[in-house]
Formats: sequence, C-alpha cells, structure tokens
Amino acid sequence: MQDRTATTDPADEIRLWWPGARIWYGRVTGTWWAFLPGHPDLLLDFLDPSELIRAVASLRKNMPLTYR
Repeated sequence: MQDRTATTDPADEIRLWWPGARIWYGRVTGTWWAFLPGHPDLLLDFLDPSELIRAVASLRKNMPLTYR
C-alpha cells in the first residue's frame, strides 16, 4: 500500500478529513498548524505533518454523526 502522506500535500490531506480546515506551515517555528471549524478553542501543531494528519483524522472519526 502506498503512503499517501509522502505524495500528497499535508494541507490537502487534512482537508480530505476536515473540509474547511485552515492549515499552514510556520516557517519561523518549523511547525505544521491546523485550525478546525467547529473547534474554536483547538489549535493543533506538530513538527511532523503526518502526525498532524493522524490527529485530524482521529478527531474526525470521533465526531458525532450530526456534525458531519
């Protein structure tokens, strides 16, 4: 099986899991950041983009069906 994170832009991968998410790479911090709609108090940051993708996917899987 091919590792999708190796060939896909991390921001695009996260938007597949969470449409409307705002994702950026902090050039000064060297960190990937994500703000997720519906979670105004949650700002995710990871050095490794694949960890950020896994965190967003995990959060999405645990959301109630009414939110999706």
